[in-house]
Amino acid sequence: MDHTSLTKPRSFTMAYAGFVRELKTPADVALPLADGTDQVKRERLELCAVWDTGATNTVISKQVARRLGLRPIRLVRCCTVGGVVDSNVYLVSLFLPNMVCFLAVEAMEGQLEDCDLLVGMDIIGCGDFAVTHPEGKAVLSFRVPSMARIDFVQEDRGQGSVPADQPPKRNRPCPCGSGKKYKKCHGAP
Repeated sequence: MDHTSLTKPRSFTMAYAGFVRELKTPADVALPLADGTDQVKRERLELCAVWDTGATNTVISKQVARRLGLRPIRLVRCCTVGGVVDSNVYLVSLFLPNMVCFLAVEAMEGQLEDCDLLVGMDIIGCGDFAVTHPEGKAVLSFRVPSMARIDFVQEDRGQGSVPADQPPKRNRPCPCGSGKKYKKCHGAP
């Protein structure tokens, strides 16, 4: 999985008006980008993406592949809810909110209902992914690359991560994953 090489992590958060049964975010899909390619001039399809931790791979609809003029890079046999099928695999670039992007995603073709893009564990597993429900309203947050272990048990015991609106305690490990204490890393004056 190739995501943009960044000096700092990229992240986004989507807050929903209430409880949701599907986690949907905006996303753009385009032809794969080579180094030095001008991203702005590339045709992008604006889509609604459904995030699915039960899906091994990212999936695009046949209509998306056709609209972008994609050529399959191979054919794979895969297990779906409908049974075992042969599926085309395409190479695409994926642009998520707040400039979170993946330049070379192997997306499988599949039949999707109510969306044209399904974000699978191949993308989710590249970063930190959390879903919370403060005040009964769903919030999805995603960051790439992965920077910290999210552990609600340790947090409840006062040993884990802290809310985003409060800085970590100075003598705890820095949440960036450097291994340094917060006061010697991001908490340094």
